[in-house]
Amino acid sequence: MPSSIELASQQKDHLCGPFHAARVLSDHGVCEIDQDLVALHAGTTLPDGAGEEVPPGASSWRDYRYELPTADRGHAGTSCRGLLEAIEELSDGRLGVVPISGEWNSAAVEAVLELEARLIANVRTGRLWGSRPPFEALIAALDGEELAHPPAADWDVGHFVDLVTLVRGLGLRTEIWNN
Repeated sequence: MPSSIELASQQKDHLCGPFHAARVLSDHGVCEIDQDLVALHAGTTLPDGAGEEVPPGASSWRDYRYELPTADRGHAGTSCRGLLEAIEELSDGRLGVVPISGEWNSAAVEAVLELEARLIANVRTGRLWGSRPPFEALIAALDGEELAHPPAADWDVGHFVDLVTLVRGLGLRTEIWNN
């Protein structure tokens, strides 16, 4: 398992926000940081009696370095405010976090990514494709084809993701340019 200064390539169960925040902090020179420390500072709570809830191909990982509090499933997790405060605190104020919310679409996400800012988004996974879509479906969607049966989501939960790149296809370009 990774040490406290070696960033993990996989998030621990229920630490998606702290996992991505630790990567952002490390990328900006904050040393001795990991997802466990961010979770502690962010006030993350683990769900009571959690079962294995990991995406296909991933392994459950729960050896947390700190004893994190628990809460019922409906109230467990990491709040956006807690994550914001943890990033600012653990960076000694060197990093500022700007919370943004509203109606999101491809143009809004593209505008934020063009700022060269890191975008840690809290998304509802039930609206996304599954984690292992067929290659043919990806190519068809990027070419602008309407898929009759897009790959179903693996689960439907709130999940933090770090949006770092934008992939465009002919279909998306046409949609944006025609607006």
